[in-house]
Amino acid sequence: MLSEVESLYQFVIYAETVQCRKCGIEVSCTWENFAIGSQTPIIICPECLDMLAVKWGGRWIPPERFLKVKTRRNGLLPVKTPRERLTLEILSFMAGQENSEFCIGIDASKCIILWVEGEAVGYYYAYKLKSCGLSCLGQLYVRPEFRRRGYATRMVQHWLENNPGKVVVESPNAVTLHILEKLGLVKLEGECYVSLGRVSFVTF
Repeated sequence: MLSEVESLYQFVIYAETVQCRKCGIEVSCTWENFAIGSQTPIIICPECLDMLAVKWGGRWIPPERFLKVKTRRNGLLPVKTPRERLTLEILSFMAGQENSEFCIGIDASKCIILWVEGEAVGYYYAYKLKSCGLSCLGQLYVRPEFRRRGYATRMVQHWLENNPGKVVVESPNAVTLHILEKLGLVKLEGECYVSLGRVSFVTF
């Protein structure tokens, strides 16, 4: 007897269409339903924009399968293998659904994924600004089911530890600003956050 998850895997892998689990429509596994900007074919529901399947090894597989590994992988780790790059694409797509300023197709070599007990919990993306050479935190994301556990703070601390001296944060949201305040890098004055010296902000 196949488990519910095993049945889902078999259905998606061998079918020409995928049923969206949110809105129930049948979605064809063809190019018009691919995620724009993805380096790997990812099927998106045209109605609710949910991510349905990823092409891997010539087969369509549920995206959740790439967010968990069998080994007890832990820590903040760079993206190295093709499978890890696909995990990053899935995470960045999820982030983009919540924040339209986030986009898939970011440089994997500049990203770090946080793994907890084999689960890809989230990631951050940091790059060097050409104008000044400082490290800039461009994206910070934690999957909804893993929030309010200190994971975002852990990633920001990791970024800071690996970039001593002055740093830059791109278009920080309320969560990022709160983390920076908690770490003693900014303070709230009236309705605005003010840097205490190490961190500056940039918006593109």
